[in-house]
Amino acid sequence: VLRVPLSHLDFLSDVTTISGSLVLDGNPNLTTMAGLQSLNFLGQSLLLQNNAMLDSLQDLNSLTSIPGDLVIQANPTLNNIDALDQLTNVQGYVIISDTALLNLVGIQNLETVGQSFTLSNNPALTDTSDLHSAFMVNGSIFIEDNNALTALQGITQPIIFGEFIVKNNATLTTLELATLTEVQQGLKIQNNDSLIDL
Repeated sequence: VLRVPLSHLDFLSDVTTISGSLVLDGNPNLTTMAGLQSLNFLGQSLLLQNNAMLDSLQDLNSLTSIPGDLVIQANPTLNNIDALDQLTNVQGYVIISDTALLNLVGIQNLETVGQSFTLSNNPALTDTSDLHSAFMVNGSIFIEDNNALTALQGITQPIIFGEFIVKNNATLTTLELATLTEVQQGLKIQNNDSLIDL
């Protein structure tokens, strides 16, 4: 659904399966995902981006797995993703960027990301402690430009299989990596002005 003045998705209320991707991009009047309460299977990716008024992912709470990517990007009024609380697996990459999220409640049951995991430019996000205790990323991790982020927690995997980049998080004071033993590609901790001790 691209660049149309929709305010709701009620016309999709009987849809249980989407064999491909669900893309909602550039819908300026869309405030909620209400109408997708029957959707319980997605064959590829979930891409939610450039929806200026979207503040809730209501009715996406039947999704347990995404075979492709999860992209939540440039939804500047989105302040929670609670409806994703049944999601345990994303086989592609995850990008959560340019939102109004305060925390990561909603992906607290996400255990596996098949590719990279990116948190960037979420100006109200204060910590990542809601990540699952078994959270595992099978690629790179990017934590960038989250100006309210004070604590990076919940990344407990001993090996990071790609790059690990933490940069430009102006108020970051706590970086909890006690279980980390190996980064297989680059490690960069840069321009986190309040981080004085590892």
